[in-house]
Amino acid sequence: MNVTLHPEAVKLLAELDALNLPPLSAVSPDEARQRLATPLGPLPELPGIDDREIAGTTSPIRARIYHPTREPAEPLNLIVFFHGGGWVVGNLDSHDGACRQLAIAAHAVVVSVDYRLAPEFPFPTAIEDCLGGLLWANQCRREWGVEGAVCVAGDSAGGNLAAVVAIRARARADIQLAYQVLLYPVT
Repeated sequence: MNVTLHPEAVKLLAELDALNLPPLSAVSPDEARQRLATPLGPLPELPGIDDREIAGTTSPIRARIYHPTREPAEPLNLIVFFHGGGWVVGNLDSHDGACRQLAIAAHAVVVSVDYRLAPEFPFPTAIEDCLGGLLWANQCRREWGVEGAVCVAGDSAGGNLAAVVAIRARARADIQLAYQVLLYPVT
């Protein structure tokens, strides 16, 4: 079967190939993390972006909160986002642009959880951090004016974490998830 790639995807793959970088599997976790350290391109403006250290279930974790422009006719939603990166790479900066766009498109406060990465922090650390991020964000709904849906979302390994956290949240009376958005999840 032949698959035709979008011209922009072809261009991106050619640019990556021209960099002549070794595959991620051949470098250390720290070297792989450096490749994703800087967001690409201009980022959409939002009225408020706050970096915080929040209480996780086992230790403090970092989070970034994105506040969209308030549309008075629409209820404000809440999305707790978990980045991808194979549980080893990715952070608040690597997914900053995606979270900004998500806040605008979904008219939502987006909380991006910077869960601790493997191999330094083995399973189930990432799950505990992500669940802690959801619990914290859920408690802040009133403060942020969230009246709409509560959702978890993530891409790749973050999609896996969103699915696991949604299952764990199902057993709790204090969290009512309306949606889970899994972008090419590891399932």
